[in-house]
Amino acid sequence: MNQLTAMMLKEAEIFRKAMIVLLRMQVADGDILTPRRIRM
Repeated sequence: MNQLTAMMLKEAEIFRKAMIVLLRMQVADGDILTPRRIRM
């Protein structure tokens, strides 16, 4: 149960970070954040 909860929390954190990156890319039209996206 603890292992499953930890996995879900980790997946939620990854998903949240991905959403933040997508929102930033939309706001900046991808131009400003292209180097950051490639580095990730």
